[in-house]
Amino acid sequence: MFTMFLSLLGNFGGIFEFLKKNWQIVALVLLIGGSYLYVKSLIDQNAALNNEVTELKVANATIENSRAALKVAIDSQNSEIQKWVNVGRKSKKDFDDLKSTIEKQRQASALELQKILQEKKPETCQEAINYLVDGVKDLKWQTK
Repeated sequence: MFTMFLSLLGNFGGIFEFLKKNWQIVALVLLIGGSYLYVKSLIDQNAALNNEVTELKVANATIENSRAALKVAIDSQNSEIQKWVNVGRKSKKDFDDLKSTIEKQRQASALELQKILQEKKPETCQEAINYLVDGVKDLKWQTK
């Protein structure tokens, strides 16, 4: 077995002799091959990165379109909300004005009622009729 190993080494001896004599050419071939493989891997990597950039540009355009559509929807809703805020403010103002008017009318009615209650009351039938006839001129009802 050992002899077989030695014979194999003998066969490799020729290879070692060749490498010893032509090491510069072998190194140059290996350097050129390695450089070629390195450049090819860079080209492949560049192509892959270009594809990724293209995909990202498409995704970015989609996102921008979605963002623009969302902005339009938000602006529309904000406008609608502002419209209802204005309606609410106007309603509150109208309510406050109505409340003030009702309070003034209540106070005027209370004063008028106080006057009526303090007037002399008719005691006879004729006084009651005269009271009613005289009171017609004081009526402030308006007919439409």
